[in-house]
Amino acid sequence: AEAEAQMVRVPLQDGDEFILVSDGAIEAVNAHGEEFGIDRLIATARSGDAAERFDMVRDALVAHVDAAVQRDDIS
Repeated sequence: AEAEAQMVRVPLQDGDEFILVSDGAIEAVNAHGEEFGIDRLIATARSGDAAERFDMVRDALVAHVDAAVQRDDIS
C-alpha cells in the first residue's frame, strides 16, 4: 500500500527546536520486541542540550536495538 503524504505547517519561534525522525526510529524493536517509542524518543531528546541531541538519540536507539533484526530502516 502506498502511504499518503500530508503537508503540515508548524510556526517556529526563536529558541524552538524540533526533531525529525522516520517511523523506523520510533518502531525500532529490541530483542524482546519492545519498540523504542515516541515517549522514549522525547525523554532522550529532552535529557541533553541541543548540541548533544543527535548523538544522544542515536546512542539510545543503538543501545535499545542492540543486535535485534529490524523491519524498517532507522533514520
